[in-house]
Amino acid sequence: MKFTKTLVAAALLVGASGAQASVQLSTDAFKGGSEFILTLWDQAGAKSYTLDLGLTVAAFKADVTAPHSWTISSSTDANFASVLSNADFAGLQYSVVGGQQKASSAAEYPTVGYGLYTTLNSQNTQADLQGRYGTANMTNLNGSLQKLSTYLGVVNTAQGGVVDVAQNLSDFQTSDKPAYAGKNWSGNIGGSMGGVASNLDLVGTAMHFEYVGGSTASKPVYTEYDNVWNFTLNTVGGVTTGTLTYDAIPAAVPLPATAWMFLSGVMGLLSFKRRKSAV
Repeated sequence: MKFTKTLVAAALLVGASGAQASVQLSTDAFKGGSEFILTLWDQAGAKSYTLDLGLTVAAFKADVTAPHSWTISSSTDANFASVLSNADFAGLQYSVVGGQQKASSAAEYPTVGYGLYTTLNSQNTQADLQGRYGTANMTNLNGSLQKLSTYLGVVNTAQGGVVDVAQNLSDFQTSDKPAYAGKNWSGNIGGSMGGVASNLDLVGTAMHFEYVGGSTASKPVYTEYDNVWNFTLNTVGGVTTGTLTYDAIPAAVPLPATAWMFLSGVMGLLSFKRRKSAV
């Protein structure tokens, strides 16, 4: 069953009040792991956008092949409109990430899984992740999970200090603000991946989804899921719609038999003409 979510209330709840997104965190306080977040980064314009997707790690793990999609509109989400304003769409980058920093008991690991869930761009492979996180211990991964927790915590400063994870809101930040993606996060998970921008790619480019984790005492394990993430933009009548999808890799469309017959006929005709010219 496909999960589709249209996020239209963010501007009403956030735009005027200045309240930030209430994202379920990756720490043990919220069993089931964090909610996944979308980050949209205009590096040239020094501004960023985050969106609480409302999908927890536990819900994702329940069926990792299930497709999901979200729709955002600049007409209803003031934060989305702000990050798009005067931006070069061709240079916008996005990422999707979530995590489980720890679990209250070993029994929870099979359901959730201690670790990091992150998009991985086409310039990097699972082997690159293994090179950064290693295979001997969880030290480097723990560092990234702490960066994730810090980032979510900064983004998650709700108005009045009250956090309501049921509200899947958005947030807009400029480079002078604490939750700006380039300051806390960027493409290398807060600097924890050796300065390599690996979890961001250009809008319109599909990215694989990776899990790095295990238990707190184990060696890291690496899993690449079959589905891919993609985020696209479409502008009609001055309104820009963003569509985020997590779905199977599109299968190549085979040419119908009639097309093959036509191509064979053309090739045969060309061959006949060449032979006739030679005579």
